[in-house]
Amino acid sequence: MCWNSFGFFLKIVVFSNLNSQEDRDRCLKLGANGFISKTEFSPSEVIGEVNRFLHQFSEQKKNLAREQIKESRDVSEQTDASKRRILFIEDEAVFVEMFGKRLRDEGYDVVTCRDGVSGLREALAGTFDLIICDILMPGMDGRDLVLKLKEAEQENNTPIFLFSASLDNDVLKSLEASHGVEKTFLKTQITPSELTYAVSDFFKERGI
Repeated sequence: MCWNSFGFFLKIVVFSNLNSQEDRDRCLKLGANGFISKTEFSPSEVIGEVNRFLHQFSEQKKNLAREQIKESRDVSEQTDASKRRILFIEDEAVFVEMFGKRLRDEGYDVVTCRDGVSGLREALAGTFDLIICDILMPGMDGRDLVLKLKEAEQENNTPIFLFSASLDNDVLKSLEASHGVEKTFLKTQITPSELTYAVSDFFKERGI
């Protein structure tokens, strides 16, 4: 295998009168991409063997291109995620651990607060691309937090996801309209991975 003038690898197939396995192995070890023995094929069969190698090399090139595109997308998505900050407000430690960890694993910068008062303070003091907040919390619940945050934010309305372990879907959907939040979820019906996918899809839709 060698480089041509365009900087691409050239494939090399050895065409020889030699036909022992040792000869084949030696050529492949030295860098050949294939071996055709003259004594084993007729002229027309040699053409077929060459075409087989060409098809094989073509498929290898396509597979390599697919892998490079996939790796490029993975790096791009991870880089994009690492630029996004999420404020996660939740009073139950098990949900903080499960959902927060999964979001961090995806590459997001996640700041957590364990109650509504400190969550509101953090939201007003920092810059976030998304706030995910539990509804029922001690001190200040998610609904009050949303209202106070929107009163304070005159120009920069940070997107908000609300979720709850006890309210039904009808109540959650009504909150989307009345409180101007982006999405609502039942904690008991969504997994950490599903929430993370919803966050990623939301950012893609908004071009954030």
